Amino acid sequence: MGAIIAPTAAGWLLDAGWTPRTLYVTTGAVFCAAGLLLLAMGGKQSTVTAAHATEPTPSSS
Repeated sequence: MGAIIAPTAAGWLLDAGWTPRTLYVTTGAVFCAAGLLLLAMGGKQSTVTAAHATEPTPSSS
């Protein structure tokens, strides 16, 4: 989907008078802002270490 939408949107913006440089800078700014927002959200990574792992218990069928 993005392979169709991105070039179409870029074409519309270039036809509207945007320069390639403006298009690249704006796109870069959007990606930088998204990255900063992801960092600000913090996302906690969960890992299981050997000290916290438990052996599976057999089910009684």
